[in-house]
Amino acid sequence: MRKYLIVIAAVMAASSVHSETVQHDPTTVYALPFKRGSCVRVLMGYDDPRGHTGDRRFAILFGAPVGTEVLAARGGVVAGTGTVPHGDDPGTSRGDYVLVRHSDGTFGAYIHLRHKGAAVAKGQSVKTGQLLGYSGCFGRCDAGVLHFHVSTPMDERRSDYKTFPTVFKTGQDSVEFLEANRCYLVP
Repeated sequence: MRKYLIVIAAVMAASSVHSETVQHDPTTVYALPFKRGSCVRVLMGYDDPRGHTGDRRFAILFGAPVGTEVLAARGGVVAGTGTVPHGDDPGTSRGDYVLVRHSDGTFGAYIHLRHKGAAVAKGQSVKTGQLLGYSGCFGRCDAGVLHFHVSTPMDERRSDYKTFPTVFKTGQDSVEFLEANRCYLVP
C-alpha cells in the first residue's frame, strides 16, 4: 500500500490543484462504484484499525471478485493511472489505480485494480457510472478488492492530505455512510 500511495502522491503533486483550494462539499452524493443490481460488501469502513486510520480514515474497502467492473462514483477528469508492483516476492501480484479529479478539487482514488485493468487514460473526462477499470487483487490475496477514498491532493511525502467522509446513494431515495461488514445493493 505504501508504494501505491507514494506513486499516487506524485501524480497528485503534479496536478495544478493544491490542498488549500479544495472545497469538499459534504452533501455531495456518490454512486456505489459498481454495476446497478450488484450486491457489494464493505470489508473495511471508516476508522478501521486494520488500515483506515489517520490520513486514510475515510477510506472504504469493498469486496469485489477479480475482474468486476469498477465505475466512477463521481464524474471528473482522470488525473492519473498507473501500476505499482508489490515487493519483490514472486508470489505477490501487481495492481493498478485510477485517480479522478472532481470539480471541487478533490480526488477520487480507486486502488487495487487488476494489473493493466484501467479502462481510462489521463486527461479523459468521465461521468458518474462510467467504466474506469476492473477490480483486482494486490499483494498476497485470495479475493478481489477495491479501495476507494476521496481526498485533497497528496504531497510527495504522502504526509499532507486529508480524506473526506462521503455519502453514497443506496436506494431510490436513500443516501448513507457505508458500514463495514454490510452488503449494499447498487441502485
